[in-house]
Amino acid sequence: MLGDIKAFFELILDRSKSLGFKTAFIISIIGVFFIIDNCFNITYNIYITNKLSNLESVNNLKDVYRSDSVQYNKLLKIESRLLNRQYYLDFLKSRLSIIEFSFTPTPLPEGPPVAPKRKPIKKETLNNHSERSLFWMIFSSSFTLVIVFPILLFLPLLGKDKITGSIIVRWFASLIIATACIIFITWTAYQIPIIFKNPLWNYILNAIIHTFFVGIIVNLSTNKKKN
Repeated sequence: MLGDIKAFFELILDRSKSLGFKTAFIISIIGVFFIIDNCFNITYNIYITNKLSNLESVNNLKDVYRSDSVQYNKLLKIESRLLNRQYYLDFLKSRLSIIEFSFTPTPLPEGPPVAPKRKPIKKETLNNHSERSLFWMIFSSSFTLVIVFPILLFLPLLGKDKITGSIIVRWFASLIIATACIIFITWTAYQIPIIFKNPLWNYILNAIIHTFFVGIIVNLSTNKKKN
């Protein structure tokens, strides 16, 4: 284990390796970790075991310090903190879910406060995500990545160069980056409410936004080559 860690840092600090290769290698390591961790629930099992063990210890201490109100309240705070602690994937999902594009300003109250009336929940609000096709949301919001992804998937077999470890690392890192971009862009597109109660307008808007950003990237790349 220590030898693997030493070899990892020697590779990162090796000046003969390019920055692109080092970045791709680190991304590949992180990607492999996520895949193995989600397949076998390694860190989740460790998280659950530690959480239950700590809660059991706190619960036992509560019986000891039940007569001491100060220490007992401290234990209650620790217990609450342990119960509210989230697994890292749940934490990331909760952080991403709070990002919204729409904002409705709250008007200043005039006169005496009046109890707000309950508005009926509209059907289109409940079915805001289910009415849209996942395929068309993915394709319209990141169609260039979707088209390039199959080519990227078989790129090592299509190339004329000999497949080496460096090529595999860069290829795997590229797949991870492309997949992450597609997921994030699609998730971002879903934050936009359904336009005019017709998902077709969302697909068109997604394609326009994606084309705009692709144009900016191509323009910047072209100017960089000229310079």
